[in-house]
Amino acid sequence: MCEIITIASGKGGVGKSTVISLLAAALSKQNKKVLLTDMDQGMRTLDLMLGVSKNTVFDLYDIMTGNCTLEAAIHKTNGFDFIPAPLLLEHAVTQEQMSELLLKIKPNYDYILLDCPAGIESNFRIVTSICDKTLITVTPDSISVRDGFFVGRILKKQNICSRLIINKWNKKLVKKSIYKNIDEIIDETAVQLIAVIPEDKEVKICGAKGILAEKGKTYEAVIRLSKRLNGEEIPIVI
Repeated sequence: MCEIITIASGKGGVGKSTVISLLAAALSKQNKKVLLTDMDQGMRTLDLMLGVSKNTVFDLYDIMTGNCTLEAAIHKTNGFDFIPAPLLLEHAVTQEQMSELLLKIKPNYDYILLDCPAGIESNFRIVTSICDKTLITVTPDSISVRDGFFVGRILKKQNICSRLIINKWNKKLVKKSIYKNIDEIIDETAVQLIAVIPEDKEVKICGAKGILAEKGKTYEAVIRLSKRLNGEEIPIVI
C-alpha cells in the first residue's frame, strides 16, 4: 500500500529538500517504487538539485491542464520518479487537483514524497492535508526549533501524524552550548523524533554540482531513516 509522506519546516534553509531527495534515493535502493514531487510552487529548486533542470519541459501544472501526459512530466533520476513544481506561482495547483492526481497514481508506487514549501502559508496546508505522515525538519538552533513547535502544533490540530527530523547536527556546537541538545529539541517541539542527520560537507559540495550526496554521514543517516519508515527497528545514532 502506498504511503504519502510530506516533509515540512517552519523556516527555509534547514535542508528539507536535500533530506527528502536523499530519502527518495534511499528508499528506491530498497526496491521501493518512489515518486518525489516538488510542491514549492513558484519557487521550485528540486530540478536544480537533481540535475534535471535542462531537461524540464513539463510540470505539475501541465499535467493538471492537459498540456501533457503524466508520463511526459515524470523524470526518472537516481532510481526514482520526479515531477517538478510549476515554475510560475500563477500556475499553482489546487488541493482538489492534487488529491485527484494522487488517487490516480497511488497504485503505481510504494511511496509518494512531497516537498512542502517552507512556512505555514496556504501551500503548506494544502500539502499536509493530503498526506499520511509529515516529517518536520529542524536544525538545532533556537529559531528553527521554535518554528518546528508551531508546525507540529498545527499538524496536531489537524490530526496529522508527524515525526521530527533534526538536520545539520553538529556535536561540537552542542558541546559548546551553541546548539540545543537532543532532549531539549524534543521537549520544545513536542514531536516524536525519527532521525538525527549530521552536518556533512559532502552535501554542500554535491549540491553545488547538482547531484545527490549518496555517500557520507548524511546519506548514511537518511538510509537509517528510510529503514525506520519501512518498519525496521533501527537505533538513532548521534
